[in-house]
Amino acid sequence: MIFSLKDLIKYHEQAGFKVIFSAYTGFMSFNNLVFKNFSFFGRLLKIPVKLLNIPIVLFFQLLKLQSKNWSSDMLVVAKLIDDK
Repeated sequence: MIFSLKDLIKYHEQAGFKVIFSAYTGFMSFNNLVFKNFSFFGRLLKIPVKLLNIPIVLFFQLLKLQSKNWSSDMLVVAKLIDDK
């Protein structure tokens, strides 16, 4: 399912949460890739891909290039609204 940060905020609010903070985070990180369904050699490829990805992610985090076009993650911090 593809959704935006605005959608994620809306889903939290519909579930009864008050959103305190939200942002796009990360930069085109390959750390979200799932390698368990790959062959043995595909799983071995995971190690260099993730190691090479570390300096790339850190470099772009320093440049603060987090946007919906470049980010690999979304973050929402929310508090459950107490109806009592």
